[in-house]
Amino acid sequence: MARIVQQCPTHRQAQQLLADLPEKVKPQAPAPALPVSPPAPKEPKSYEGWMNRADALQRKGSVKKALQAYDRALALQANDVEALTGKGLCHLDAGSFLAASNWFRRALKKNNRFADAIMGLAEAYRYSGRKQQAAKYYQRYLDVMPNGPESAVARRNLQDLK
Repeated sequence: MARIVQQCPTHRQAQQLLADLPEKVKPQAPAPALPVSPPAPKEPKSYEGWMNRADALQRKGSVKKALQAYDRALALQANDVEALTGKGLCHLDAGSFLAASNWFRRALKKNNRFADAIMGLAEAYRYSGRKQQAAKYYQRYLDVMPNGPESAVARRNLQDLK
């Protein structure tokens, strides 16, 4: 009956029958549904999985979680240039320029032509006020990637530093 009244509030017979029921027998309104939180994402099992998660977190600005994910990737592939650079980018985003430059230098020890680490180091130097070093690394980026995705930024910043 309650369902009938719910579906058709003008159904007189159902309304009357429902009203005539004793309080103990009247159907109770269903409890509101509790919000269901989405299941926690499964932890990646591979280096690639941790890197994908770390990169996504870094892009979202979740620096602390991204750093943890990069650490997990590094546990699977120690001294990986991309993970080292990712940690540098997180520190750069957080304004920790000294820590950022240390991670970028570690990456460049593994691959001295890794463009993202070169550009990251240039940015860390620029933000920390070390203009001469910043200019050196912007130029180095342009030497390695003259038409790379950050080449316009490198040229503009290099020009501004002169």
